[in-house]
Amino acid sequence: VAIGFSNGANIAASLLLTHPWMLRAAVLFSPMIPFRPETDVDLSQMSVFIGAGRTDHIVSPEQTQAFASLLRDHGAKVVIHWGPGGHAITPHHVAAAREWILRQTSPSEAPVR
Repeated sequence: VAIGFSNGANIAASLLLTHPWMLRAAVLFSPMIPFRPETDVDLSQMSVFIGAGRTDHIVSPEQTQAFASLLRDHGAKVVIHWGPGGHAITPHHVAAAREWILRQTSPSEAPVR
C-alpha cells in the first residue's frame, strides 16, 4: 500500500500509474493528477482511497473528481472521503483511511473493529 500527502500522494499516484503491479492499494491525501498515461494502464486490481478537503485551495474538488475519474476509467476501485477542511490531513481523514485499509486487508466476512 502506498500512502502519501500532497506531492507525496502525487509520487504514489505516479507509481501506481507506471508500475501498478507493485501495489495492491493506495491511500492518497490531497492528490493531483500527476500526468495522463500515454498507454492503457490496467488498474482493475487496484483500490484507491482519496482523502480530500472540500475547501482545498491547492487541489480543488473538481481536480479531485477528475483524478478519481481517470483512475476509474483505468479500472481502479476508488473511494473519495471528503472532509470539511482544506489542504491538510485531518484526524477525520486518518480514521476513515484506517477503516478503509482494514476493509482492504481483512476477509470480507470479518467485522471491522
